[in-house]
Amino acid sequence: MKKQQTLEMERVEQHFIRYLPDISYLYLDKNGRAYIGMGFHISSKSDYIRLPLKDKRTKKAVSNIDKATEFARIIRLPKGYAVNFYEPFGECYLSHNESIILLKNKIKQLIIEFKEQHAELNFAQLPAKVQLAVLDVAYDLTEQPIKHAYPDFYQAICIKNWPVAAQTCTRSGICKVRNNAVQALFKNLETPDKSVFETFKSWFL
Repeated sequence: MKKQQTLEMERVEQHFIRYLPDISYLYLDKNGRAYIGMGFHISSKSDYIRLPLKDKRTKKAVSNIDKATEFARIIRLPKGYAVNFYEPFGECYLSHNESIILLKNKIKQLIIEFKEQHAELNFAQLPAKVQLAVLDVAYDLTEQPIKHAYPDFYQAICIKNWPVAAQTCTRSGICKVRNNAVQALFKNLETPDKSVFETFKSWFL
């Protein structure tokens, strides 16, 4: 039986804290999707209402009615502008401490979802650095799993071809520093011999 690799949650958290900006207000991406904090996707008014938001002026908790009103206002704004364009339109903010709590919960949920969506790939047996890289790539996906969004990257992970994984993990729309950091996670990892590639080749034919 293969030994399970230990992925330290503190290391994962610090990775995202280092490479993700923490935006305290609601904003829209180029597709009109709403986000806040460290890239937390807010898919509905209900999602926004559940957030522990505070008023920018009073620093007190915001009522659900005010949250719903703000969400409706922001979601109607034009999409595709720089993030700071949306700041003046909001009166609520998410504190950094609350953002950290949401980040920890999202990481846990990411791991659960990845294991469910990619049962054929034993996540716990991947090298710890690869587990972190996979979580980073999965972090920003809102509509499909990795194997559909980045099939070449996923295939490389399955056959443990770390050089190819490093080449295919770069994503458009992600800052260069973060992309480089994920690529670096694949350095100095031992790649299996060709027999392993042949074993899994049938998966992708």
